[in-house]
Amino acid sequence: MRAPSPLPRLRRRRILLAPGLSPALRLLRLPGLRAVVRTMSSNTEGAKSHARRDLLLKIQLDAQTCWEEGKVFQAEPGNKVPGPGEKFFGNFPYPYMNGLLHLGHAFSLSKLEFGAAYHRLRGSNVLLPFGFHCTGMPIKASADKLAREIQQYGNPPVFPAAEDDSSPEVADDSQVDQAAAVAPDKFKSKKSKAAAKTGLQKFQWEIMRGFGLSDEEIAKFQDPSHWLTYFPPLAKEDLKAFGLGCDWRRSFITTDMNPFYDAFWYITYGETEWKQKAVKCLENMNTFSAETRNGFEHTLGWLNQWACSRSFGLGTRIPWDEQFLVESLSDSTLYMAYYTIAHLLQNGNMYGQEVSSVKPEEMTDEVWEYVFCDGPAPKSDISPALLSRMKQEFEYWYPFDIRVSGKDLIQNHLTFSIYNHTALVPEHHWPRGFRCNGHLMLNSEKMSKSTGNFRTLKQAIEEFSSDATRFALADAGDGMDDANFVFETANAAILRLTKEIAWMEEVIAAESSLRGGPPSTYADNVFANEINIAVQETEKSYNAFMFRDALKSGFYDLQLARDEYRLSCGSAGMNRELLGRFMEVQTRLITPICPHYAEHVWQKILKKEGFAIKAGWPVAGTPDPTLRSANKYLQDSIVLMRKLLQKQESGSKKPKKGAAPPPAESKLTVGLIYVNEHYDGWKEQCLRVLQSNFDSQARSFAPDEEINEALKNCFIDRETNFKQVQKLCMPFIRFKKDEARNVGPQALNLKLPFGEIDVLEENLELIRRQLGLEHVEVLSAFDGAARAKAGRHGPVLDKNPPSPGEPVAIFMSKEEFGAQN
Repeated sequence: MRAPSPLPRLRRRRILLAPGLSPALRLLRLPGLRAVVRTMSSNTEGAKSHARRDLLLKIQLDAQTCWEEGKVFQAEPGNKVPGPGEKFFGNFPYPYMNGLLHLGHAFSLSKLEFGAAYHRLRGSNVLLPFGFHCTGMPIKASADKLAREIQQYGNPPVFPAAEDDSSPEVADDSQVDQAAAVAPDKFKSKKSKAAAKTGLQKFQWEIMRGFGLSDEEIAKFQDPSHWLTYFPPLAKEDLKAFGLGCDWRRSFITTDMNPFYDAFWYITYGETEWKQKAVKCLENMNTFSAETRNGFEHTLGWLNQWACSRSFGLGTRIPWDEQFLVESLSDSTLYMAYYTIAHLLQNGNMYGQEVSSVKPEEMTDEVWEYVFCDGPAPKSDISPALLSRMKQEFEYWYPFDIRVSGKDLIQNHLTFSIYNHTALVPEHHWPRGFRCNGHLMLNSEKMSKSTGNFRTLKQAIEEFSSDATRFALADAGDGMDDANFVFETANAAILRLTKEIAWMEEVIAAESSLRGGPPSTYADNVFANEINIAVQETEKSYNAFMFRDALKSGFYDLQLARDEYRLSCGSAGMNRELLGRFMEVQTRLITPICPHYAEHVWQKILKKEGFAIKAGWPVAGTPDPTLRSANKYLQDSIVLMRKLLQKQESGSKKPKKGAAPPPAESKLTVGLIYVNEHYDGWKEQCLRVLQSNFDSQARSFAPDEEINEALKNCFIDRETNFKQVQKLCMPFIRFKKDEARNVGPQALNLKLPFGEIDVLEENLELIRRQLGLEHVEVLSAFDGAARAKAGRHGPVLDKNPPSPGEPVAIFMSKEEFGAQN
């Protein structure tokens, strides 16, 4: 594989690297990155360090160059129909091309991109195509508005002073034309989405200036076709910079400018038999949430007729009356099938105007019927081999596995897609899944151009880099509620990713000083277990398209585990083999979200062969939940003991005003940890009552009245004041009931699933180091000789007796301990 080239020449208008790049970027051409990282470290450690962002931008460009040379996103079908998991075809409603793509588009699209990248990583043959929506009325309306403004105010226009400066926002959402459509008998008398957003209308010329266009350029947009040649290529560049794993050969624009798509093309949706098919399709689909399914069921309940044509705007003309155009929602709900063969017809040109072996007029109804609907072989001038290839592509990729969209399209576009598929293709080609999400806020506020709380995709990439942008999009949220892109999260991602690069380089450089041999210590085993848990939990989250959870388990939690391991190892040092596994696993788990960073680590730091984005899902052992519980017990106990030690030290050392500080020999350097591994007394009785009143399968308890009666019967012969005992029992019972509902009946056992004394004794060196002690002993609370060691502190064990999971520590000076023992 060829080494990544230096920064390529940037295309006109395309400034991937934002103004104000630090001089450190020039150092990135030097061999290796350690010098650069050291340079960055000398700068401010805050996320605003341009050098850190510049490093990610450089890594981003190198990775994209590498992917393009390797043609890694070009999808080719196999020779046979794929089995489960062998292929993944996902798609996204093509965005409307009346402006630049913004973070709202990127948020919805990221759900598809992360999911597709995950399946590609696992080894699936992935097809992620992308088209551009130009059909409909808004572009024509905007072009006409520009022409009227020029006619009225001149070129460039001189507008009258605005009476209200608060108004205008640009309507450039991805589904502006689709969401503005009017459903008969349901959404009448609503303003268009653009009008609803702006309130007062803004001059179209000013809107175009907001895209960074010069006055000379703006005048060209009086011609509707100019919009079609201007915005789609810019959108494609922005999506490439984002790292979208798209097969761009299959890209297209709508409208009759593309003769092949124009040949491709109105309906009583409520017809009973057809509706039953749609309901059946929905029943077998994965909607990823109950809320999404409810939305579809509601729409299927009321949808009846939908107007199929209009006479104004851009689009595909109705064959039998060319003064009318197909309504833009009706012509856009089966186009996912067109992706499967677009590259064969258009020769990689999104406008379908390159020389092709097929003429648009040769794509007759009979040809479409043969390719998509199991029709008979057509009489055609298209070669039989090419017809067969088209049919093979469709049969391989269909049905699509998922379509990702904003929730506002459930009530129209997505439901129409179900109807059209059930009407036109066989059942085994019906859609398999729709995943819908809420809208995106920026920094907990609604996206708004008028307030400045707005970012185009291009701006976000320049400001944060694509990987930090993707990181913050994954962290923004996954449900149907509105998500939140936080700039602070993106900046923190810049810092996290570049610091991780520096740490890994340091580990590799110091590899010979790490502890050799297989992992063997308690800390090794805990860390290895956390890696296995991260692999398992992250896999579950990716499969469920819950990317915030995947980021938590596959990056945040795994880094915490690494940091804890580093602290736990002490003088023995970290294990070389285990750190190598950690770096490899973490890189694979973060690859779908931060692919450029992962590609750099994989190839440049870990020196692995091939592409990180196709490296395969990491193999992991079976997680040990008991070991994780034991380690949590250990870490929680250390935290509690540290607080107790600090409290005891502050109480014993605090001198009176003007008095001399206490002598050094009174320093608390000895710790006695008392353990009771078995519940006894009233806690034992409470647990036995709960055990007998718990349904382990349903994870539910008998009514409180029955539990209270059983408790009363237990204590009536032993305690004279049941109410007093009951006050102690109730908080403990509530805690244990909640725990049992979460983890099952083992929460009601009379002892923990591990030996507390064994865990503490195995980690005495860690406890001593963490607490700053010289001597530590772990003792049984029931051993008389052991209790005697507490000396004058013995009453503490009676006042606050230890119980399972709650050891009690007593601290004293070395002199006091020696005197009484």
